[in-house]
Amino acid sequence: MKGLAFKYILMVSLTVLIVMIADWGKPLFFLNTSVISQAEADDDKDKDKDKDKDDDKDKDKDKDKDDDKDKDKDKDKDKDKDKDKDKDKDKEADCNASTGICSNQGTVTVAGMKELVNVRSGSGAVLLDVTSDNVDVQTKSGDLTARGLTKDGEFLTRIGNVRVKYCVKPQDISGGGLNVKILDSQSGVDADGDPLTSDADLQFPTGSTMKIQISYDPTLFKSDFSNCPGCSFKIKGSVLTGSLFISEFRPTDPPCKY
Repeated sequence: MKGLAFKYILMVSLTVLIVMIADWGKPLFFLNTSVISQAEADDDKDKDKDKDKDDDKDKDKDKDKDDDKDKDKDKDKDKDKDKDKDKDKDKEADCNASTGICSNQGTVTVAGMKELVNVRSGSGAVLLDVTSDNVDVQTKSGDLTARGLTKDGEFLTRIGNVRVKYCVKPQDISGGGLNVKILDSQSGVDADGDPLTSDADLQFPTGSTMKIQISYDPTLFKSDFSNCPGCSFKIKGSVLTGSLFISEFRPTDPPCKY
């Protein structure tokens, strides 16, 4: 009887012990499981946050790309802001098969030529030191400077200055002529804020005689000039907002250098 009671007590004790162990182990394992699950949940939240951040970064990148594109467009628009009114590319010369010298931006210098001088330029300047009876020079925005002309001269620019120097008196030239046109100098202001104008400066040897007629229309900002119809040497041209200078100089000996 005592043995049966002892067995019964032993079984109850084991049962209680097993239950206690189970209750003690439960928080350990489930706690760890909960921590892991919580960690996984936190990781998911972080992943979501990271995803949002990545989305934001992607949006920022796209925005930056769009901004860069807009800036590039603005730069492209600014490329042609040459202070003249049209949208032509002043850096590109109008050249053709018959053009002798063609340059877009570089300065063209010609010295010593006695025959035809034919030059086309974009924004580069043209400098001539010749003894030529036929000079034909056109530019879009560069300055034109030529000395040593003896007969025919053709000078055309839109916003550049023109300086022409003859080594022969106009009355001694037969059948020649000078044509100067500055097409569009009504182009705003320069970097210092001063009015941007283009001038024509025509120089002839001492003793030259000519009669110049100038018509001025203030509504068109245009000055057309020409010499007397009966003169053998014809001079004509037009300057918009700039000034026309006609002067004489004392030539060296010989007056024509080449």
